[in-house]
Amino acid sequence: MSGIETYDSFIDGNWVFGKYVPKRGTYTIPFDTYNNISKGKHLLRVLVIDERGNETIKEYNFSR
Repeated sequence: MSGIETYDSFIDGNWVFGKYVPKRGTYTIPFDTYNNISKGKHLLRVLVIDERGNETIKEYNFSR
């Protein structure tokens, strides 16, 4: 099994900070620090690349 090499997250195309905790297998984005996200519908895109170069993109719609 290969581990995670890099990860990035974007809300509506803008990079946002996210934190991966391998021990727990969790990825957290502190939404409360992003006051510039307006009310309404948004798209969260998470890009993960493992140590072998495999890339996975997940997209999630959410409302604020």
